[in-house]
Amino acid sequence: MPARLTLDDLAAIACAPPTATPAELASQLGKPATLVGRQLRRMRRAGGWYFVPRLPPCTVCGETVVGPPRRTTHVGCVPARQARWVPNKRARRKADSTPDALAEQRAHERAAALRTYRSLSSERRAAFNVAPARGGLYRERAP
Repeated sequence: MPARLTLDDLAAIACAPPTATPAELASQLGKPATLVGRQLRRMRRAGGWYFVPRLPPCTVCGETVVGPPRRTTHVGCVPARQARWVPNKRARRKADSTPDALAEQRAHERAAALRTYRSLSSERRAAFNVAPARGGLYRERAP
C-alpha cells in the first residue's frame, strides 16, 4: 500500500523551517523521502500551504475576474469587448486585403443587404424612399 501524507504530515511540512531537508522531515514523519520531498518542493514553489491567487483584471472594466484560468473578461463585459474589437478587426482586414479581395467582400455585403431589403415588408420598403438611380438601396438625400 502506497504511503500517503495526512493533514498532520502536511502541516508539519508547511511549518518546517526553510533550512529543513526532505530527508530530515521524512525521518521525523516516518514517510518516504521522495514523497516528503515532492510535497516540500510544491509548497515552497507555491509560497506555503495556501497561496495568494492571481486574479487578473477584466480587459473592459478593470475589476478582478474570478473564474477559469483563461478568463480575462467578465461574462457581462463580453459584448462590450466584442463591440470594441470588431471595428479594429475590420480595419486590419481592409489594410491587409488586396483590391480584389475588398471588391469581393463589398459584393458579399451588398448581396446580404439586398437579401435583407427584399425580406422587408412593403411598409418598411416604402420608408426607405428609394432612389432608382442608386439601385434601390439608398435613401434620397434632401436638397
